[in-house]
Amino acid sequence: MTVLQRRALDAATWSGADLLFRQGLQFLAMLVLARLVAPDDFGTVAVLGVFVAIGAVMVDGGLSTALIQRQDIDHTDESTVFWLNAVVGLTLAGLLALAAAPLSNFFAQPALRHLTLAAALTVMVSALGAVHTALLVKKLDFRTQLYAGAAAAALSGLLSIAMALNGYGAWALAAQMLGMATLSTAFLWLMHRWRPAPVLSLTSAKKLLGFGSFVLVANLIDTLYSRVPAILIGRYIGLPELGYYERADSTKQLPASLLTGILGRVTLPLLSEAAHDPVRLRHGIQAAIRGLMLINLPMMLGFAALAEPLIVTVFGEVWRPAVMPFQILCIAAALWPMHLININALLAQGHARLVLKLEVPKKILGLAMLIIGMFFGIEGIAWSQVAFSIAALGINSHYTNRLVGYGLSHQLMDIVMPCVVATVMAGALHWLARILAMNDALKLMSLAVLGGVFYITVIFLAKPPALLEIISIWRTRHTGGTHDK
Repeated sequence: MTVLQRRALDAATWSGADLLFRQGLQFLAMLVLARLVAPDDFGTVAVLGVFVAIGAVMVDGGLSTALIQRQDIDHTDESTVFWLNAVVGLTLAGLLALAAAPLSNFFAQPALRHLTLAAALTVMVSALGAVHTALLVKKLDFRTQLYAGAAAAALSGLLSIAMALNGYGAWALAAQMLGMATLSTAFLWLMHRWRPAPVLSLTSAKKLLGFGSFVLVANLIDTLYSRVPAILIGRYIGLPELGYYERADSTKQLPASLLTGILGRVTLPLLSEAAHDPVRLRHGIQAAIRGLMLINLPMMLGFAALAEPLIVTVFGEVWRPAVMPFQILCIAAALWPMHLININALLAQGHARLVLKLEVPKKILGLAMLIIGMFFGIEGIAWSQVAFSIAALGINSHYTNRLVGYGLSHQLMDIVMPCVVATVMAGALHWLARILAMNDALKLMSLAVLGGVFYITVIFLAKPPALLEIISIWRTRHTGGTHDK
């Protein structure tokens, strides 16, 4: 095992534990809340999520990514980023608070007038923990993030459930959002010794903004695009429908973001270290895509196949309208790891300007697809995400091919085996789910086990390269061997 592989495995283990506990606890809280809070309340808070996400990107300004990517960072640089984040966070919180009344009128939802204040506080508090998180990611220290995130998720979840039981509705969901941000930031400050110096360096700001500004605009475009469905549905289709769509999207995001979050957070710092060695960089990109897709394809296609028993069993009969958009969004998410790795490969080499140039045509295309899809309801919007995922992958992989000679055709060839096996598995599960006469919970458990056994058995018999690499790393790790490359 190379040193890079060992560090990647260690970091991925702790990153996975962090995301599993944090998102798992949030999901458990959401299971309870889904049975206590009405879909239209979920839709109302989903509108707030749009502005919290945009605020988070604006606060960061791409500077956290710059802290991770650059290897020549000192305490003055770190402190400068902290104070810039704090000022921007306070400014955005004030602007969002002032926009409360117009937002309430735009969505014809009086409750938004006061709920928007919770979103404003969330943006401001999150700004104070951004540098701590970036420095921990740079050091591949996901253990500290695990402790802070899990504690915050547990406490904020209990708070929101208690409020929902007492009839607070949308406020219970807003409290979970604000509580998670506040507690996460507080625990990061308690567990990580880094403290900002009272310094704001123009030199540091210029150095980091040279890279970070392009990341900011690219991330802002991406975030705005990802939140357009919520705005379109909430304004033109209805808040209950937005609740169904957001439930489908957030349920899809749990497994997808868990997997991509683990290696996504790990790959940027590691690929950055290999940025000046094209051969090593290509191997890292290839290994990441192979490994991620070996897991993501059966997971997402399996969820799509078992969508109906899953949604009804987990959230209740009232959420059945979320089944179809959930199925469609899972198909779109099947390719997401490839998008992530291709973009991280460009960022690792310092091509932030190029990433921005890619985002503009992609999102113009995606916005056109969304507007067309809107005329066909929430299912049409979901299908527009599938079309966009396919089109954007071709754009993202084009420059990976130019820079390291690993383009879309090579990437697709590397995932043919798991793609075929996962598709056969999903088709069989979907057919069985339709013909079997049993309750949804039993159907879900039995077919999930059957699908998992089928996929794992076929993959172990076929032995694709990704599986052999994983086995090799595992064996080397447990025998203690290592070598540098």
